[in-house]
Amino acid sequence: MPNLEQIAPFLKMPLDVQVELGRRTLSLRDILNLEAGSVIAFHTRAGGNLNLFIGGVRIGSGEILSRRGTMALRVGGIGSGKRD
Repeated sequence: MPNLEQIAPFLKMPLDVQVELGRRTLSLRDILNLEAGSVIAFHTRAGGNLNLFIGGVRIGSGEILSRRGTMALRVGGIGSGKRD
């Protein structure tokens, strides 16, 4: 980890944090048939780990939970750095 004095000017810089539920390829026909109430199934198991991205780079994973009535991610692991 870098020396905090070296990166101090950047510590308040906002970064986009994304959590990926899953990915799925749909045909154009399937997309055109989507309507309110449609369900798109993903290969991620319910309760399974979700990927955590910062700036398009996977930095870890975690599990989704509810905290004070909103969705949250409990980080289970940090690592990978795979660009997506």
